[in-house]
Amino acid sequence: MQDQQFAVRNLERKIGRKLDVNHYFYAFEKPFPTWREPWSLQRGSIPMISWNGTSAARIAAGRYDTMIRQRADAVRKLGQPVFLRFFWEMDGKPEYVDSPSQYIRAWRHVHDIFARRDATNAVWTWCPNAWSFTEGRGQKFYPGGSYVDWLCADGYNWAPGKHGSKWRSFASIFSDFYRWGAKRHKPMMVGETGVQEDRRMPGRKRQWLLKAKDAMKRRFPRIRALIYFHSNSIYPWWVDSSRKSMKAYRSLARSDYFRTRGR
Repeated sequence: MQDQQFAVRNLERKIGRKLDVNHYFYAFEKPFPTWREPWSLQRGSIPMISWNGTSAARIAAGRYDTMIRQRADAVRKLGQPVFLRFFWEMDGKPEYVDSPSQYIRAWRHVHDIFARRDATNAVWTWCPNAWSFTEGRGQKFYPGGSYVDWLCADGYNWAPGKHGSKWRSFASIFSDFYRWGAKRHKPMMVGETGVQEDRRMPGRKRQWLLKAKDAMKRRFPRIRALIYFHSNSIYPWWVDSSRKSMKAYRSLARSDYFRTRGR
């Protein structure tokens, strides 16, 4: 617990501001909220709970209803808004999802249980992969406007770490998601994104971050939150992977565009 709290405070110290959103991941049957959500709320940040990891068919059939009711009651007791990023990246999880219609049934089933338990502080955040909007796949999983509060997408610049991947800008990664989502007239967010250092071209990550800052302001005004994947879980996404990258991220995080919550 103390290590995680230190990590958040340390990043905030480096960027010179508090985080508006703290992002937490939970396996499907792991209890939440934990200490993390109340701690974030007490500090003035909104928790985002990413909850995933089982069969959509079983969810829709009611196999987990007792557990889901328990989660809904626990979220309700927090008493403040919490982003609930339920079953994110469903378009890339064939081991859990057989079809878009099956996924939609599961999403609506869980949403309805939360509604019946009066857990109205859960902010339903629907989040496919950004690439699937280019392929025309992500759109098919949309549960409908009355079941979604925020539109979200995840997208990374996988080069140079992932073999065969081309270097892609923030704008090129998220443009198709934005084009589709802007027509739905809902707030939008980037749920996960990241960029690696390119040792052959020092400073490339810095430029990527600065261009992302400009793209958010000029091309994607409906995107009201950006959550960077400050982690080393697959590739070294760390924002402080170099002094220049950290300076660029600090510039992005401290820009006026990102410093007014609830625009």
